[in-house]
This record gives sequence, structure tokens and C-alpha cells, in this order.
Amino acid sequence: MGRKLKILIYYTHKESLGHTSRITTLANAFARAAGRRFQVYLLQAGIPQPHIAYDREIEKIDVPYPFYSKAQFKNLPVDIRNMDIRAEFIFEQTKAIMPDILMTEYFPFGRSECFLELSKAFLMLKNLKKKIFATIGYPYITLDVIKNTSRFFQYTRFYDKIFIHTPEGFEYPFFINLVPDEERRKLYESIFATLREKIIHTGYIFPEYEEGLTHARTENLAASWKRSGRPRLLVSRGGGTTCPKIIASSILAQKYLDGEYAMLLSCGPATGKKELALFKDLIRKNRIKNTTVVPYLPHFGKYLQASDISISLAGYNTSVQLLRLGKKCIVIPYTVLAKSGWINDQTPRSRLLEKYLDARLFDYDELKSAPLALAIRQLARAPAPKPLPPASFQGAANTVKAVLTLL
Repeated sequence: MGRKLKILIYYTHKESLGHTSRITTLANAFARAAGRRFQVYLLQAGIPQPHIAYDREIEKIDVPYPFYSKAQFKNLPVDIRNMDIRAEFIFEQTKAIMPDILMTEYFPFGRSECFLELSKAFLMLKNLKKKIFATIGYPYITLDVIKNTSRFFQYTRFYDKIFIHTPEGFEYPFFINLVPDEERRKLYESIFATLREKIIHTGYIFPEYEEGLTHARTENLAASWKRSGRPRLLVSRGGGTTCPKIIASSILAQKYLDGEYAMLLSCGPATGKKELALFKDLIRKNRIKNTTVVPYLPHFGKYLQASDISISLAGYNTSVQLLRLGKKCIVIPYTVLAKSGWINDQTPRSRLLEKYLDARLFDYDELKSAPLALAIRQLARAPAPKPLPPASFQGAANTVKAVLTLL
């Protein structure tokens, strides 16, 4: 066997799970490609997430002084005081590895600060005629890009191809329809039209990875829920960085459901100890029955498959699984950006789930336990939705195949 192809994947996150799960699945797909043709390096630029397990052949490198965290969900500014140190670290790591391929996640469609720490490595690799690809979850561009399109196109000139991990034309109409005004809608359209020769739609990346740090108590509690003879409700809020009302309102909805349902609530690994204690106190003080709260579920997909109804945000990771499994679902999209005059990814995707899975949608700010309980009862009586075809979820494998053809 010849020399392995070296691929360096850069990603960051705000302690949520969507970006991490997508990249982990993609990195594993490269590492496990037929013949083990790739040596995979993960340049993890966010706060370390030790609960995520990677293929044993993947080398993970944590970039020091991460500047993104769950604080950004509260609109706190990004602290880039150590950007020069990070940029030099990334450059030296890139130089030492000398990858055949550099792949960046989400950037340049968002998080423009990342260019400050990537630019030196970009210039070196481009001069050496190495391949540079972007891995983008969905056809979404941030307001920062809309305001600075000339800068955005300066970034995209470094890229040979841009992989968007949705079926072609599937999510885009839901995004474009929610752009708030005609002028910016035309600009949004023109950006994708300009990049059409670089864009490759891969289909969804279905999360296929295992979280690392399993906990026996969590597993036992969740297993008890799975064995319940009652209809099973699974409540989740992704990484646990925001939206606590989803957990609290779901707990209190049990007061109106008369103990008929077994509810399992996954608060997310970023949930603090005090917040988790508050949720448990809510159960205890209100004498809520048949309700279990855990920090996170080490094998979330298995529990989602076992559920009768899912209650969640509309993040990529959970939504892809809902579409693949054809699950009854109640969706409460994260809408902070939508209410600041720009779209985010969750509001369009919630509309997609409404269309294809007959999802029941709730506004987060208006979420109350009694209407939520009523929606649960109504959904329990509704017919099960149809899943999307399996071919829609080959995004990781399709990306690996495409990369091989481009080398």
C-alpha cells in the first residue's frame, strides 16, 4: 500500500453538539475508508469535549486558548486576545503535518474570526498547491457574510470545493424564503449562484459516532425508560448550551399527562451542575412521576429510535435523525438570531420538519407546559410520518468519494 493521504480537518464550536457530531462522523468516515487510505488529523479549535470518542487512528490536536464557548449564545463578545498564539500554533501544526488536504468546518460561511488564525496556514498550503475544502452543514450564511460579501469572496478564493451536507435543493428553499427582505434575499441567492461551480451537495451526514465517557448510572436510568411499558417521550436540547425552558416546560407538562408517559430528558453535556440540580428539584417539588433527567445520553440515536415522540430543538444533528427514522416530533427552534433581524438555521429547518414529518412547532418564548402536554396527546394519536429514503443520508461516504475523485 502506498503513502496514506493526509487530511487535516479544522473545526470549532460553542460547546454544542451539532458541529462536533457532524465532523466526528466525517472524520471517522475518512479514517475508515476502504484500504485505510487517509491519515486523519482533527484540529479541534473549541473547548475540548472529552465525551466524544473518535476512531483510534485519528490524531486529535486541541488548539490552545479557545475563544468560542456557550457564552456566545448569550451574545457575549468573542475574546480574541490570544489569536496570534493560536494562529502560530495552527501554522506550526499544519507545517509539521503537511497535509494533502485541509478541510475547514462552517468557515467561511460563518465565524469570520477564524480567518485570523487560518490565513498563514492557508497561504502556505495554497502556494504548495494543496487542496483546501470547506465542509458546510447546510445552505446558510451568516449576517456577517451578508454585510461583508467582498471579504467573504476573498476567503472563498482559497477553496477548491465547498461541500454542503444536505440533499441538493432540499433545505435551500426553506432558508431563502425566510430571508427578511427582498434586497438581502437577492444577495443571498447571488452568493450561492456565484459559488455554484464550487459547491457539491453530499446528502445529510447521519451521525454515526460514539460518545466516550459513559456513566453507569445514566445508562441504567435510560435503560429503565426504554423498558417502560408506557409511551416514551424523549426530550433533548442538543449540547445543553441554551434553551433551558425546553427541559423545564417538558417536566411540568407531565403534571397534565397523569403519569401516562415515560419521559427521559437529556439536558446536554454543557449543562452545569447547578442547572441540572434545578431540573431535578423541579421534578421532586412538583411530585412529577415517570420522569428521568440525565446530563446527556451516550448513545442518543438509540434512545431516539426507541422513543415514541421526540421533543427538541431543530438542530442539524437531531433533525437528520428524525428525518431518517420518521419520528413524531415536537420542535422548538432556537430563534435568537431570527428575532434580531436575521435568520438562523433552526427556524427554516423546523418548517422543513413540519412539512415532512408533520412536526408540531412551538415558539420558545411562548412555550408553556399545558399546551405542550396537549400537543403530546394529539401527536400520540396521529399516524407515524414516513422517513426520507436512506440515500438522503450518505453525506459522509459521498464526501469521501468526492474528495478521492478531486485529488
